[in-house]
Amino acid sequence: MYRDYYGLIEKPFRLTPDPKFFFGQAGHAEARDLLHYGIREREGFMCFIGPAGTGKTTMLRTALESLGDDAVTAMIFNPQISEEDLLRIILVDFGIIPQAEFDSDVARALGKQEMLEYLNGFLLDLSAQGRTAVLVVDEAQNLPLPTMEQIRLLSNLETNKQKLIQIVLAGQLGLRRLLETPELSQLAQRVSVRYTMNAFGVDDVARYVEHRLRVAGNCGDVSFDPTAYAAIHRYSEGVPRLVNLLADRALLAGYAQQSAVVTGAMVDAAATTLELTSGSVPVERPAAPVVPVAVPEKAPAATSESPAESPVPNSHSKYFAEPPPVADNGFRPWQAAVGVVLAAVITVGGYTGLQWSQVPQLPAPAEFRAEGGSEHFNSSAPSLALRTPQSAYTIYLSSHRDPSETALTQLQRDLETGGFDTYLVAADVAGQGTLYRLTVGAYADRSAAAAAATQLREAHGVAHAEAVAVPDVTGS
Repeated sequence: MYRDYYGLIEKPFRLTPDPKFFFGQAGHAEARDLLHYGIREREGFMCFIGPAGTGKTTMLRTALESLGDDAVTAMIFNPQISEEDLLRIILVDFGIIPQAEFDSDVARALGKQEMLEYLNGFLLDLSAQGRTAVLVVDEAQNLPLPTMEQIRLLSNLETNKQKLIQIVLAGQLGLRRLLETPELSQLAQRVSVRYTMNAFGVDDVARYVEHRLRVAGNCGDVSFDPTAYAAIHRYSEGVPRLVNLLADRALLAGYAQQSAVVTGAMVDAAATTLELTSGSVPVERPAAPVVPVAVPEKAPAATSESPAESPVPNSHSKYFAEPPPVADNGFRPWQAAVGVVLAAVITVGGYTGLQWSQVPQLPAPAEFRAEGGSEHFNSSAPSLALRTPQSAYTIYLSSHRDPSETALTQLQRDLETGGFDTYLVAADVAGQGTLYRLTVGAYADRSAAAAAATQLREAHGVAHAEAVAVPDVTGS
């Protein structure tokens, strides 16, 4: 209900771990970059720990999605399994055993040694192709000790120069205590990358809520006031999952009152419906701040630059190439990030962009005007027409009030110059008037649009490139 009222493309506070909503601040970008580093440098064992609901799974999905075809991934979400079932799931996820045969008598008849031989052969072939295998175990604090020991033994699959499988353990703070037990001392000694993800402070809550609203298409039609952010932090203790719940219910309260501003009183009402009281959230906190450790000295130290100020969060500049700075052309930070991304080498829907380069300084945008019964930009601009994709799906980028807004027209020109097929859609939104929405490409099915949107997001984190159905963009 509130989505249409506030002109949003989708609900901003869903609880699913959607990579496009990845929040590159409050340590999340640093955790993602460390995971990238560990996988690319084939460090072997990595461990990411944090209280429930602090965004570990979203971070993992975002990082793994951006690896593309360079990595093959097996993911264990229910770790309460035996050693044999662990190996069977790995073989299925890696494509060594077809899913249809997982529960067959043939698969059940395979012993641990046979499965390890199959796995080792596959990993050697993968390594010869210059690719790597990644095993991710979520909720790893629930692993039985024999299964954990089997995971340790997997790290023995290696060549003289490198580990053949990269193992990522993610879990709540109980995972740290599990690794401190004498039975797992050998495994703990092999963990070369460790990171603890903590709950948000009140300023992080504000940035997080604003980020998710922006990704969902908000162009100023709804905002949270300072009392709302303080109340959300007080009730949620800074846990992102609870922030999502509270913000979602508070938006519903704002819609019910026909208000463009969400207040602390609305958050109080939301907390009542969720049966949350101040200080009621059982958040387990580490005794002291935990920072990444045991990263080889060849990796440069993490910079203090905030990811919000840089389109490419970069803690290890040697391994994560940073593009040249974008000139100050009046863009807001997220628009500058889009401009940088569009200069990267990416292919979307058959169109290939440019090598890393300075975003060109373009002439002032053309005026928006009506001619011949249809609205469009004048001919001095490269195909900047107001038009709707004649397809089922497209890639949504941003919403704007004014179609002649400098940032919009320049961004669309940058896209056109980079070879992308753009659409500017006029959408009549109930209670909000007309919004102008910028999209890229026209696709017959969601999978093609999603693949193209993923490529846009992977090119250094444009989180708001999202495959959507055309009717959702037009508001029809």
